[in-house]
Amino acid sequence: MRRSAGSRTRVRGGGAVVERSEVLVRPAEPADAEAVARVHTLGWQRGYAGLLPQDYLDALPLAAAEERWRTQLRREDRTTDELVAVVGGRVRGIAVVGPAADPDAPADGSRGELFVLYVHPEHWGGGLGHALHERALQRLRQRGFTSATLWVLRGNERAARFYRRRGWTDDRLLRTDDRGEVVLHERRLARDLSDAPPPRT
Repeated sequence: MRRSAGSRTRVRGGGAVVERSEVLVRPAEPADAEAVARVHTLGWQRGYAGLLPQDYLDALPLAAAEERWRTQLRREDRTTDELVAVVGGRVRGIAVVGPAADPDAPADGSRGELFVLYVHPEHWGGGLGHALHERALQRLRQRGFTSATLWVLRGNERAARFYRRRGWTDDRLLRTDDRGEVVLHERRLARDLSDAPPPRT
C-alpha cells in the first residue's frame, strides 16, 4: 500500500496524554492491525456500554479483531481507505471510508460512506476525533464523492451529537444488523460533501 504524507494538526486533549501533542493522520498499514483492533474494541466496549449487553462487550475477542484488521489491510483489491490517527508514535484512532454500500446508493457512484470512526477512549473530547473526521471527509472528496452516509447505533447520542455538529443530518432510514449474539438497531445520517466543512461549534 502506498504511504502518503497524511495531514498534521495540533489538538489539545482532555488529559495530559495528548496535551500539546502532534497528530499524524495517515493510511493504515498491516503493521497497525494490533493497535487498530485495540482502538476498535475499546471503542465498542466504552462507547456502547449501556446500549449493548455488558457480557457481550466484555467478551469481544481482541485477537480475532486483530486478525480481521490484518487481513483487511493486506487486501489489494479493497475499495475502502483505512486511515489511522497517530499520537506520539501510537495509533489512537481509526477511520474507514469508501463507496456507499447501501442498496439505495446512486448508480452513478457519487455517494461515499464513513464506515468506521473510533478514537481511543483516553482521547475522547480532545480534538483527535475531529482531526480524523476531517481527514476522512477530505479523502471522500478526493475520491469524487459528492455526498456521504454513515450509520449510528440507536441510543448512541454521544456519537450522534459529534456528527451533527459536523454537518451530518438524520435521513430517518433505519436498519437492523443481526449478529447472532446481539441485534444492532441503527439509524442513518447523511452529509453533502460539495460544501466546505462547517465550522466547529
